[in-house]
Amino acid sequence: MPKFEHFTHNAFRLLGLPGHASLDTIQKTEGTLRRALKLKAVRSTTWDMSWIGPLERTETDVREALGRLTSNPSNRLKERLFWFNGDTPLDSISKISLDSVIKGIPHSGTTTKSHDLALLQLLAALLQDPDFTDSNRWAKTFRAWKDLVADENYWASVLESEIEGGFEPAATADEVDRVRSEALRILADIVAGMARDAIAQGQDDRFQRAVKALRDSELPTDLVTKVENETFGSREDSFSDKCTTLRRECGDKMQRDEAGVDANRVACAEALAKFNSELEPELFKLTGLAGADSDISRRSREAAASLLVSIAIDYTWANEFITSEKLLNRAKELAPTDSIINEKIVEQLSDVAEAAQRQRHPKGSKPLGDTPQDKFEALCTQIRVQCRDSIRRDDNGISANRKVCEAALERYDTDIKPELDKLLKTLGADSPAGRGARETAAMFLHSIGIDLTWANEFKIAEATLGEGLALVPAKSAAARRIADSLEKFPRSKSAKAPRQAPKPSKPEAVKGKPGVRERAWERLEPIKAAPTLQTINGVGFTMYGQTDPEPIDPQTGYVGNSYLMTYYFVFLAIPVFPICRYRVIYTGEKRYLFLFKAPLRTFDKVHLGISIALCLGFFLMMNQSSSSSNYSTPSYSSSQTDKASVRAEIETNKPRIEELERQLKANKSEIESLEEEIAPFKSEIKMYEAEIEQGNSVDRDAYQLALDEHNNRARQQRALVLKGKKLFAEYDKLIDDTNALIRKYKK
Repeated sequence: MPKFEHFTHNAFRLLGLPGHASLDTIQKTEGTLRRALKLKAVRSTTWDMSWIGPLERTETDVREALGRLTSNPSNRLKERLFWFNGDTPLDSISKISLDSVIKGIPHSGTTTKSHDLALLQLLAALLQDPDFTDSNRWAKTFRAWKDLVADENYWASVLESEIEGGFEPAATADEVDRVRSEALRILADIVAGMARDAIAQGQDDRFQRAVKALRDSELPTDLVTKVENETFGSREDSFSDKCTTLRRECGDKMQRDEAGVDANRVACAEALAKFNSELEPELFKLTGLAGADSDISRRSREAAASLLVSIAIDYTWANEFITSEKLLNRAKELAPTDSIINEKIVEQLSDVAEAAQRQRHPKGSKPLGDTPQDKFEALCTQIRVQCRDSIRRDDNGISANRKVCEAALERYDTDIKPELDKLLKTLGADSPAGRGARETAAMFLHSIGIDLTWANEFKIAEATLGEGLALVPAKSAAARRIADSLEKFPRSKSAKAPRQAPKPSKPEAVKGKPGVRERAWERLEPIKAAPTLQTINGVGFTMYGQTDPEPIDPQTGYVGNSYLMTYYFVFLAIPVFPICRYRVIYTGEKRYLFLFKAPLRTFDKVHLGISIALCLGFFLMMNQSSSSSNYSTPSYSSSQTDKASVRAEIETNKPRIEELERQLKANKSEIESLEEEIAPFKSEIKMYEAEIEQGNSVDRDAYQLALDEHNNRARQQRALVLKGKKLFAEYDKLIDDTNALIRKYKK
């Protein structure tokens, strides 16, 4: 039998009274019952209605019932809403005869009869159809309650009973309206509680029927959605947490270099197997219970799609581009078409599509393909695999590894580079096939560059990676991968042992206008680390200018990505002192890959001399001005007036910035506090669910209480997060505006 405490533990039932009882009657009855309980002489009343369920009437129960009816008007109104107000007791009704009694009550009677009829219909549905097999019965029940909530006469009679009953304080019209607005939510919560019981007992069919009854109830859509979200809350959160955990575990195992390919393949395979065996079945079950088009299903599919995208990207570090492409297509099928994750999937698919297509061709010991592209790819693969398999990955193999890598680079210069030039000349450097050939050569150099680190040739390795990066578009997947490897060099083993300085380029291997490409790379020096690029309020270090780009190769039409830029000290965003020049490749998002260092040009030296002279002149002038005893009366120009206005605006912004910072700190503190409160309830819920899955009995009330406490705090936390986002948006805009004013003031 389902639990519906609104009836079984109703305060009027415990006191043996109808719902229209006055304050005086309630107080007298409570006193009589308490005396009878002490003497153990309690008798049943005509309002016990045992067919509803067992009635436990103790002295504590009676005292609490009195408190619910006298201390708080809202509580009293809810107790009255779920109890019968007619003059005729219904104790003679039985569970079997309930439907007959309902049919005998006129549907167009008084407001009291309409209310009691709605109660009887609800009780009949709860008692006769707790498994929700009779959709028509539940539809009538919801309709009767909607009619009751809409009945102005009924709620007027409730207010009248409050006044005539002598209650102090009596319920106000606002309090009656508040309970009226909550009535349908209370009904929905009763059904939702039964649905949660079904989940806890593993009765998925019953759960689906309960949810369907709610959706077909014609209750307000926002109410049904809210109740559904709360019903699925812990289950949806659990699935999302599992996806996040698996994504993080797989990502943490990734070795983002060529040496980690085999280990990465194992880690990705384990993560995918876990998704297939555990998470995907759970997703299908969750979406089946919630309905394919529900918000719960949509969010859960997004979480699963995001996990598959993450595993697919990790698979590229295992050189498994075909598998990566398949996973991205699976993710695309899962993700809603208008979701943000779908845009990321499309972008990733475009990145791996060409690599996957090339990987489908025979490799290694298989015969070369028919096209020049196939032959070129097979040649690169053959040399790369030979080099990789010959590398000894320990400190005793340094000398042997150096010879293996030197041989591979020689094969690149004599075999691969000439073939690449021919392909680019034939296919076009920017054609899809041309880009594929460039990416193949770049990934070959990336592999050899990683192998060079096992020969302690870190400078040559860095130069080799830089040469590979120069072959591909800056925002391609290959460029990002090579750039990621290059970022590790200044912080890794580069100072571990002496290394030969790499040659900036091999002019003899490059053809074009005599001397042009040679001059583009002359007088370059290797760098130990990238320079600092940072400015604060317009003061710091940055890069300016773009000169000496790699010339076009007249044979292939290939355009390099690198060029020279000048490294400046800037003051108020004005380039003041040129320090040196660098050959760089722009990698996007205001980031550069620094390849080599170059000397200053004559122009830069003149600029530096003028800047120094101006600074010296300024300081001398200031010195003379400060030592002079004469001064002139300042004249205030319009620019000074503007400056004062700007300063006033800056000062006006400061208090609001400080207030927003205080609110953001408080918001963060509240979120963290709620997180700490949520944690034990999460653990408790998981413990109960584990017991339920094993078929063990649990305390359903405690389980439901933990769910309710968890969901209440989760809702508060979500509201705080939204509030924090709004505060931060205002704070961020105000900071930007204030910084702009500061720059304007300094000018």
